[in-house]
Amino acid sequence: MICKNRCTNCPNTSSPTAGLQRWVKTPAVVFVGEAPGRNEALRGIPFVGRSGQFLRPALKEIARTLGIDDRTFAFTNAVACWTTKDGRRNRTPTSEEISACGERLFCELETMARVEGEQKFYPKVIALGSSACSAFGLRFKKFSDIVDQPHVGEICGEQVEVYALYHPSYILRSGAHEAYKVSLENALRWAFGLESNKAQYEVPFEFLHTVKQWMDLRNKITTGTTYVVDIETTGLNLTDEITLLALRNKSGVFLITAGLLRKEIVLQDVFHILATRRTVYHNAPFDLSMLYKFFEQFGLYLPLEEMNIEDTLAMHSTLNEVGVAGTRSGDIERSAGGHGLKALVRLYLGVDYGDEVDWKRGITSWEEFQDFLAYAARDVEYTWKLYNLFRNEFDEHDRKLYTYFREIQPLLTRMRLWGIYVNWEQQKRLNLKLTERKKTLLKELRQLARREDFNPNSYQQVGKILFSEWGLPPQKVTESGAFSTDNSVIEALLELDLIHEQREFLEKLIEYRSTAKMLSTYVTSLEKLAAKRNDGRVETRWNPYGTVTRRWSSSPNMQNIPHYSAWADEIRRMYAAPKDKYFLSIDAKQIELGVFAALAGDEVWQEAYAKGVDLHTATAESLFGLKFKFASPE
Repeated sequence: MICKNRCTNCPNTSSPTAGLQRWVKTPAVVFVGEAPGRNEALRGIPFVGRSGQFLRPALKEIARTLGIDDRTFAFTNAVACWTTKDGRRNRTPTSEEISACGERLFCELETMARVEGEQKFYPKVIALGSSACSAFGLRFKKFSDIVDQPHVGEICGEQVEVYALYHPSYILRSGAHEAYKVSLENALRWAFGLESNKAQYEVPFEFLHTVKQWMDLRNKITTGTTYVVDIETTGLNLTDEITLLALRNKSGVFLITAGLLRKEIVLQDVFHILATRRTVYHNAPFDLSMLYKFFEQFGLYLPLEEMNIEDTLAMHSTLNEVGVAGTRSGDIERSAGGHGLKALVRLYLGVDYGDEVDWKRGITSWEEFQDFLAYAARDVEYTWKLYNLFRNEFDEHDRKLYTYFREIQPLLTRMRLWGIYVNWEQQKRLNLKLTERKKTLLKELRQLARREDFNPNSYQQVGKILFSEWGLPPQKVTESGAFSTDNSVIEALLELDLIHEQREFLEKLIEYRSTAKMLSTYVTSLEKLAAKRNDGRVETRWNPYGTVTRRWSSSPNMQNIPHYSAWADEIRRMYAAPKDKYFLSIDAKQIELGVFAALAGDEVWQEAYAKGVDLHTATAESLFGLKFKFASPE
């Protein structure tokens, strides 16, 4: 049921559609995907493409096991029309398309509702992917935060029970078929009111806090070739303390208190394990940097470059080489959060991780402490299982890429330990200059706006002056329906025939915003960053897994310090090399294009690259018959 007469706000109304499929008038559960793919759209039936060919048999098998009639299932999508990039490839529906199709989706739910007297009961919804969840008003920063859980959604003012799952298209890419079937079973148990069957491993562990306990178990702990290592800390900064060390080897899980770790024999044994055995981490640079600082207090220095380090986060990034945002529905985030341990355990092992004990706020009972220990034990146990799962999936290409990731772990750790030196005298001078300039601009803007309480940070106040009082033409509308006053709008307005006062106001507004951003992003933020260390340096968290192209990202961003703004030189002078040290700036110019030319065997680009010619210029010559010396940079 498409309700075509209501599709008036969506640009996709000419695209083929796939409507609701059901076998009974009032289904018990409806599976909602994001949008039909090409096959579904051509046949007019949802979930008959690759995702459906996996989903439907899996549901039939689970239904038979649970004694459920699979004819009580229905299938539809958040968006009825095929959303395509170019008439061939799928794309994720936009929020506007999801919103425009919401009335159609609600119309379908209405036709499936069971009516008893004056009450109406909608079918339970199993939403597959982030787009489907968005259609029911579910809000989330990371989709992994809401997946495998029931929620109360809302559509067209009506509340609907919704269970969030990953879209099967992601499972086809990740290979976590069996774990996904566990998730599907849990969702159906929820929908039909059956007892939950969520798996949660009770991991046995040894808790050690005395030297006698260590000596009793020493042989078990120290005789192993591979160890999973995890730490619990009082915070995420290098100045925070390690409170618990968790080890997992072939003999089991061992939880060691920081107090015991400081004892000489334990200290030496653990140091020897870390330095000489294969050690597996999930996000190795964090654990290694904290462990390095810990052992450093005792005159012991981990030989990072010589250690045999494995990282399940890097392994997952290797197996998802196209980028974890490569799923059609965008279920897993591109950031390292997309490789988070909780999300991977749920996805690949089908295990509900359980709630983390926020012991940093203080544990007030023995029961809470036991929960904390159990959670720490699960961390290393699940990492152990993921490590063995992932390494068996590697092919020759995967091993080459993973070798690169392994080799940079010591470097990532060193970079975090080192941080970067800051010239604090320059920072103070620049802070004063920018603050004074910001105050001057604010005073001038208030004079031009003719109001003493004018706030240039208020988009409502700016919009009122520009569009209501001055009558300037709006350029675009925000999602909330207000006229936008972002910098692109201001720059577009500056192209108009304005009076002097209006032009001056807009130019100063742009400068004010730029100055405020420079001050907060690049100057005052350094003080907060430095407070996380005790050596006056600042650090950033480098992430080599955050982009599809494998360019590194960092947080806070230390890679895009301004080059061309009015304050660029002074900002860059805040970062200094220590005495007798130097900054070395190296840029492999157009390296991606050079690699692509080699892989593609493009003779024009290869020749240009060998001669040091700009590859964009070579492309212009090849396409337009220009000579290098005549081709402009544009």
